[in-house]
Amino acid sequence: MTATLLRIVRDPRTGEVHVPHEPLSIIRTMENLGRTLIKIKWQAGGESVLLPDDIDSYYTTADASRNSRQKQS
Repeated sequence: MTATLLRIVRDPRTGEVHVPHEPLSIIRTMENLGRTLIKIKWQAGGESVLLPDDIDSYYTTADASRNSRQKQS
């Protein structure tokens, strides 16, 4: 699945700052202490864990193909 950032995020491991609308790949979602966390891979490389509120949108390739078919109709 792919997604984009909603707000500026600083990667605590590397110190890199990632800006809104930066593309990323969602590896998996998980739950810890009652909170949903999303493990992601940055387009430039490296992985991190974000909160769902940090992500603007995400969709699967199936969603993308479904949207393209709806636009053609």
